Amino acid sequence: MFSEDPGFVLSRAGVFLSSQPVLHNLVLSILHARVTQGDPGRYWMAIQREDVVGVVLQSPLTFPATLTPMEPPVATAMADAIADAGIPLPGINGEARTAAIFSGQWSERSKLAATPFQGNRLYELLEFGEVPGIAGTLRQAGPTIAA
Repeated sequence: MFSEDPGFVLSRAGVFLSSQPVLHNLVLSILHARVTQGDPGRYWMAIQREDVVGVVLQSPLTFPATLTPMEPPVATAMADAIADAGIPLPGINGEARTAAIFSGQWSERSKLAATPFQGNRLYELLEFGEVPGIAGTLRQAGPTIAA
């Protein structure tokens, strides 16, 4: 499903996006910013039965598309839908597995090569321990430079 209305996408995909807020944080942040600021964008939702199972967005329109993690057949179908609409994408941004599957299908459909250019990671702190005592005290940061 395609839309140019970020508010509609937030309302329709809100349950899906909120189900994994850490993994979907970039998409959620962009959607909320677009609702507030009104910048143009393109938004796609993959729907199975009645549930949203993936989101792709492109905003600003000159930026790469950003993908949520999604199952391989969903990523392939999203790439097909965007290619069928004739929309050029200057790149994609997303979790490695989804990005690889989407870009592979996109490359096949568009007859353009895909080249990875940057890899990022998201780390999750699962447990923490007590910090050993450290000498010193807190102080206000300021512009002075110690000699």
